[in-house]
Amino acid sequence: MLDPVEALLDSGFHRAVVLDGAECGLDAEQSLILALWCYEAEKQPASDGAWIHPYYFASQKAYTAASSLVKSGAFPGLALRDEIRVKPIFARLPDFSQGTNTISYIRGIGSRFHVQILTYTPRLPATAHLLSENKPLHCRECRKCVDACPTNALEGGVFHRERCIRNWKMGRFRLAFAGYKASFFPNPYTYRYIETQMNIHRQTILMLMNTINKFEQPNTEQADRRCAFTRKFTRMFDRLCAFLDERIGGASELIDACQSVADRFWHSKLYFPVCFLMLAVFMAVGQPVIGGVLVMSTLIFLLLFCDDLLSILFPVVLLAMVGTEFYDELYSLLRFWWIGLLAAAALLVHIGAYARAPRNGGCMHGLVAVSVATLLGGLGFISREEYFSPTALYYSLGLGVVMLLIYLLLRSEADRPRDYDIAERMLQILYAGGLFTGFVVTLFYVRNFHEFVQSFATLYFKYRNFSATMLLISIPAAAYFAAHDRRHFASVAFMYLMMLMTGSRSGLIFGTAMLLLCLAFVYYCNPERRAVYRRAGLISLIPAIALLIAIVPRLFASRMVDGALISPDDSRYTFFIQGLLDFVKNPLFGCGLGSMHNAPIFLGVEGSIVWYHNLIAQILGSMGLVGAVGYSWLFYDRVRLLWRKRSRTTMAFALSYFAMLLISMTNPGMFCPMPNALLMVAMFVVVERQPDTAAVPVKVGSARATERRSY
Repeated sequence: MLDPVEALLDSGFHRAVVLDGAECGLDAEQSLILALWCYEAEKQPASDGAWIHPYYFASQKAYTAASSLVKSGAFPGLALRDEIRVKPIFARLPDFSQGTNTISYIRGIGSRFHVQILTYTPRLPATAHLLSENKPLHCRECRKCVDACPTNALEGGVFHRERCIRNWKMGRFRLAFAGYKASFFPNPYTYRYIETQMNIHRQTILMLMNTINKFEQPNTEQADRRCAFTRKFTRMFDRLCAFLDERIGGASELIDACQSVADRFWHSKLYFPVCFLMLAVFMAVGQPVIGGVLVMSTLIFLLLFCDDLLSILFPVVLLAMVGTEFYDELYSLLRFWWIGLLAAAALLVHIGAYARAPRNGGCMHGLVAVSVATLLGGLGFISREEYFSPTALYYSLGLGVVMLLIYLLLRSEADRPRDYDIAERMLQILYAGGLFTGFVVTLFYVRNFHEFVQSFATLYFKYRNFSATMLLISIPAAAYFAAHDRRHFASVAFMYLMMLMTGSRSGLIFGTAMLLLCLAFVYYCNPERRAVYRRAGLISLIPAIALLIAIVPRLFASRMVDGALISPDDSRYTFFIQGLLDFVKNPLFGCGLGSMHNAPIFLGVEGSIVWYHNLIAQILGSMGLVGAVGYSWLFYDRVRLLWRKRSRTTMAFALSYFAMLLISMTNPGMFCPMPNALLMVAMFVVVERQPDTAAVPVKVGSARATERRSY
């Protein structure tokens, strides 16, 4: 019987390199297969038509052959892996080398090949091994590629990804002409474009060149699309730097150095560990304020010198976790108001230096409707003192206008070219936030270990529901990475366990449901391992159920009434009924987010509004029919967006959003501006940047699918 390598060679591939998965950062029992499809260099014919490079025909044939072999099922452990970067691997293979233009070369073949990346389980004998370090560049003296690049992307012997036309086309303008039918794209049986095809590509290149010019010259009023404020701010900032250079000297160099440090830190593997430990260490020794100041300082530094606003999301989550140490006395943090002013000033600097004119990505109208609802909530019912109280303004403005402004700011930077997957980065932020929340819960039990051992039941702490919310929306992110690397299952288990340890009944019920959904998601994402997952599920099903039956009643003994987890006399029923009664009192606008007339029923912690602990009751009771329309509009926009952009990554985001909706049925959830509502807004800005499923079909064998995958 043929092995996968022989089958690949029989299907048309000219060479296959087999590497140990462990050498390439994969599972030890996996093999990485680099299947090479070579082609001949053909001369461009002398004609009026546009010539198609033979690489594209080779890539189409290679993808069709590899995908057909995988789909055939002849080798169950064989899978295509588009997400694996091969250039770093080529740089360490003996027969491979790399040029200044970042193109890889093979000894005796040159660069005329296309590679399909596959993994196979079980492991095959390796045909090559990686060198300990990268080999020197293939070419050093020749400058033909450097001189030929129209955007100077190879200037100084370094590849500047942000200038590359290809990078811009595959990122920002990938779907510029996605609505055209397949007939507009190159016919695989001809070497000429029709005139319509030539016009499409000509327009695309012109758009790209124009945009790159804007990107490279942001200080000229004709070349960028910034608003008047940002243009004036940029000119003022440049004059300030020039003044400092004249008086002090080195101001511009210092700013450039800080920008370089901020950018490297954000893109490095140290970003999450450093931010995590920066706060975790000081919380562990009982000094959360010092850790919080360090995190805030990092946030301000990133705002000033990093052009990617996503870089501050994880520090924002960490600052929210600092608040758990002061849950009963949040107002005590007001003595650090000056740090907040510095952060606000840094945000204005960031807007002026980096932000561009915002664009509507699909969710803006829903956020506008919610903003109107939160501002009008309680009209005709709530008193002036209640409406303009600091607490009420925090929630009414924070849930509406502030989230709208944050959306516009994030959206203004969303189209910026990036050399990383923005969707995976957002999932990493959610993932890291869940791990830190788990750490906070663990730290609480370490501090109260003797009490826990004596009772063997969940201990009471007021931020249990907030912690459960953060863990619940983070589990899908961990599951996404577990679908690619089984080691992340440990994180999924840790988050679920910590959710149980919070003692939150909502966390127990919804967390268990979310865990099952995430396991189904992992099962869906790995068709080649479904048999293994089924066996593991059947083996672990009975022990898992027995463990839950044996442990959960003891852990939640303090939360049960007469042996029941949910009592008919539960206060949440009272809150829900009160929300409906408040809706009847003022059907159009509700009683307002800042209304305190229900304080005898549930006051909550100092600095919070009077919660109904139910999404429907909160909307109807606080904002009436206007709120129902606003939030329904936002929900419709988001669900439609998730459906239009459906993929594995957007499926993970959909699970996080579903988790937020679930927890909001029994807790404040999405009605907490920081960080809950903020994370949802940022998450959907990222979803908006994903390609449309309808515009990029994935049916194997179709012309459009072949073209998309061959790139």
